[in-house]
Amino acid sequence: MTDVREELSAEPRQLSPRTRLLVGGGAALLACASLLTGSHPPGCTTSAPGPSTAAPWATSDDPLVRSLHFSALDRARAPHDLVPAGVLASDVAPTSRDVGAVDGVQVYLARGHGFTCLAVDGRKAGYAVAQQCLLDVTVANRGLYLSVGYDTPAGTPVSRWPPDQHDSLLVVAVPDDATVLTGASTEHMADLPNAAVLRPSEGEVLLQRGDRPPVTLQRAVEDVPAGC
Repeated sequence: MTDVREELSAEPRQLSPRTRLLVGGGAALLACASLLTGSHPPGCTTSAPGPSTAAPWATSDDPLVRSLHFSALDRARAPHDLVPAGVLASDVAPTSRDVGAVDGVQVYLARGHGFTCLAVDGRKAGYAVAQQCLLDVTVANRGLYLSVGYDTPAGTPVSRWPPDQHDSLLVVAVPDDATVLTGASTEHMADLPNAAVLRPSEGEVLLQRGDRPPVTLQRAVEDVPAGC
């Protein structure tokens, strides 16, 4: 009988070419599965647009929140401030103020008790309608902004529309003491009273109030190495 200790201490055999091929194929399949599940090999980094905020989070009684102010909302309401139906929720529409337009894209601000609303009516320029209402504490910490894409009529072949008409616009509500910070590649389509209309690139878009750390509205899109 062969000594068990000899079997345990014996060196493993070299893998045959066929076995090595199978093992290599299995490793490749595992790598593909890793990509499909959202994992990336070391050295691969991705970044998607999205909000972020500097810590700590300001609470509702923080001076940053209490001082949140949009002068456009202070002026007397005029006939042109009447927001079209479907642009703002009916309970805040009577408080709307038209803060200006760029290339047919109309921007509105509205306000309720403890919250602020931003709305865009881009139908004259072929863009969609969008609105966002946030508590003032959220506006102070994350910013108030929305992305408006081109509204292609249902049933219209995509080939009928020029590619640049599918670009989205980033509309940012800008409090009195705030500044929008962008890279040189981001197009500033308009700087309106308490609002900015941008055609963003792959760079960052930041909003800074006074000497506070800036809030990131859109993150930079990093280049992903080949094979990731």
